[in-house]
Amino acid sequence: MKRRTTVILIIVLVLIVVGISSFSRIKRAVYHPDELSYQRKFESVTIGMPELEVLRLLGEPVRTIVYNRENKQLLYLEKAMKEYKPIDRNPKTGMPNYYPPANNVFPEREITNKVLIYTLGTVTAYYFIAPSGNVEYRFVWTS
Repeated sequence: MKRRTTVILIIVLVLIVVGISSFSRIKRAVYHPDELSYQRKFESVTIGMPELEVLRLLGEPVRTIVYNRENKQLLYLEKAMKEYKPIDRNPKTGMPNYYPPANNVFPEREITNKVLIYTLGTVTAYYFIAPSGNVEYRFVWTS
């Protein structure tokens, strides 16, 4: 009886080791080699960090959204544009279309001042800048 229990225990342990090994290989295969470094870079921005420090660390964002307090309008600017333009509203929902090109994820959060949007590979980061000029919220997403 002891021998049978030992054999069963060894088989179970081998299956566990094979399963963990397979899972770790699958996990590594899902990610692009640079995704983890991009994600770490984006996550190095902390809540409370000044906007100028974010710009120094990450450079110019691919898209910036600003809230114009005077007319309560959201405006956006992309790298190739020379001036801010109003954000269109989705005709079905009436909600503003915040999305950068080829991205359909945007954190559900009120924009009180500005949002800096960065994309590297398949990793996108949104930094909500408070009226004080500091990061008030950070959202990093990998597609």
